[in-house]
Amino acid sequence: MICTTPSPELREAVDRCGREAMADQRLRNREQEAEILERWQEEDGIAVHVLTEEQWGAFQALTERLYDPEDPDHQDWFADCTPEWVEQFRPS
Repeated sequence: MICTTPSPELREAVDRCGREAMADQRLRNREQEAEILERWQEEDGIAVHVLTEEQWGAFQALTERLYDPEDPDHQDWFADCTPEWVEQFRPS
């Protein structure tokens, strides 16, 4: 077996196909999510609370620290603050 470095054209083709597949999968996921939410609400009677843009921004800001690899105690922080910030996202 002879291994060679792929050509720039081949790398670009593989990258392009990967981006296209990822975009297609995201679309399929969104469609499935919408179908599931609709079924939950209509057939199962489950209330679904959709965050406003403001709530979503606040949620992202609060959870950003969870993904900080430089913060060694982020999991402890999350466990301690969870009840406090979850209350902000309950439906009014």
